[in-house]
Parts: sequence; C-alpha cells; structure tokens
Amino acid sequence: MEMNQALTLDRPMNLSRSYRINLRLVNKALMALLAISFVYYLTSTNDLAVKSFQLKELKNNIANLQQSNTDLEVQSASLASFQVLKEKISTLDLVRTNEVQYIKVATPVVAKK
Repeated sequence: MEMNQALTLDRPMNLSRSYRINLRLVNKALMALLAISFVYYLTSTNDLAVKSFQLKELKNNIANLQQSNTDLEVQSASLASFQVLKEKISTLDLVRTNEVQYIKVATPVVAKK
C-alpha cells in the first residue's frame, strides 16, 4: 500500500462483510430508540399529571372531611350540654326523689361462672 492511498478519504476502506456497518440499520435503530423514548416520556408526563390531579382531589376531600368532623364535634358538644339534657329530661315526666334507699346485702355474694 502506498502512503498516499492510506490517507485519502475518497476510497472506502476494505472491510470484510461481517464487520461492515450498515448506516441505514443504525439510523433506523436510533430512530426507533428515539420514538420509544418519546413515547415513554409522554406516558410518564401524563401519569404525573393524573397523579397530581388525584392528589389535589384527595387534599380537597381531606379538607371537607376535617370541616365536617369539626361541625359534628360542635354538634355533639351542644347536644351533650346541660341545658339540652335538662330540657330532654323535663319531657320524660320523671319523678324527683328526696330520699335515696340502698339495698343492704347480709353476706357478700360473688357470681361464679
């Protein structure tokens, strides 16, 4: 080989068929890889957006439930207040006692199973 031939780019290098790179095949593989990467990016972005909306809905649901819980606690406290209980007891027609009588047991009794 001459030195002049080795340095020129005009002539393709003599490679055997098994080592020759098919540029069309490499380009197609790179385009396929690019398309797969793009589809993966789109699905990931879509999934992130969906999860963001779900998180926002769940936070709103939590806020509504906390408000409802607070309202129920206030309602429970008001229903258990002395005034409300006194009014409800007055509608039951109960008789007030002046003297409380207790039952006296002569011997202590323990229930056995």
